[in-house]
Amino acid sequence: MLKKKYGNRLDWKRVVKKECAQAFVDSKKFKGYITLIHILEVTEPLTVSLNGENVCIADRGYMWLQQFPLERNYIVTTMFNPKGEIIVKRNPYLVTAIFIWPTFWTKNKSLLKRIIL
Repeated sequence: MLKKKYGNRLDWKRVVKKECAQAFVDSKKFKGYITLIHILEVTEPLTVSLNGENVCIADRGYMWLQQFPLERNYIVTTMFNPKGEIIVKRNPYLVTAIFIWPTFWTKNKSLLKRIIL
């Protein structure tokens, strides 16, 4: 059975309060939807084990950037701590996200549909 998931993470019970922004991007390098979730309040932090080390990936002040490319069967999720640093142990494939999210947020802020949930 196919699971259906949404970029605004409405089903995420751990997150009590959040801000969501969404935009459609149509450029030479990317065509699809981008969602940015700013976590404002959680019932408890979410910690996962990466290479034997516990790493917090969701807590107050964290942000999740999700990229949904059209006509692809995957999404890319990049998580940021409250300092705006990418949460990653060591993955060279995520380096491009450093350049994508600040530009996306500042250039498209007026175009984004902001929702306080």
